[in-house]
Amino acid sequence: MANRADRGKRGRNRSLSAREKEVLSLLSQGLTGVEIAERLYLSPETVRTHVRNAMTKLNASTRAHAIALAIKRGEVSLDEVDA
Repeated sequence: MANRADRGKRGRNRSLSAREKEVLSLLSQGLTGVEIAERLYLSPETVRTHVRNAMTKLNASTRAHAIALAIKRGEVSLDEVDA
């Protein structure tokens, strides 16, 4: 089984899906996973999956790190964060 570092290497430079961007944007606004699930009509587990996939693609170690990297890469805009 691949370790976290290997998964990060495979995921690096892959674009986030539209849903992953949406979830990270809502996280950046301070919403919890449960609040995001309710807003997007998803299960909390599905939200966790989107966050986990985004973190892998970004090679991020925390949710905050994922948000910062997504903003830096231009995949989540500061306008979305301020919304």
